[in-house]
Amino acid sequence: MFSAAGERILEVAFNKDVPGLEASLRANGSVVGVSRQGDKYHIHTTNASVVVKEVAALASLNDLEIVSINTTESRRCLRQVYRALRSSA
Repeated sequence: MFSAAGERILEVAFNKDVPGLEASLRANGSVVGVSRQGDKYHIHTTNASVVVKEVAALASLNDLEIVSINTTESRRCLRQVYRALRSSA
């Protein structure tokens, strides 16, 4: 069955761009992947709580403001839930 501790996406936007920021976001051991869509970074993680703290520290270190931040379930995770529900029906 599906585990509730699945992959989540942390979506975050900063007030400015900093060279090497994406690489710094990827450096966290809890980060599965990072992509950029417009002004937002989509950080895939299995431990959103740890990554949120790391993002805040990274923002402080680079004199960045977090303009927006949000967490959502990964679509991959939602597909797993859908398959599990279909197989148990």
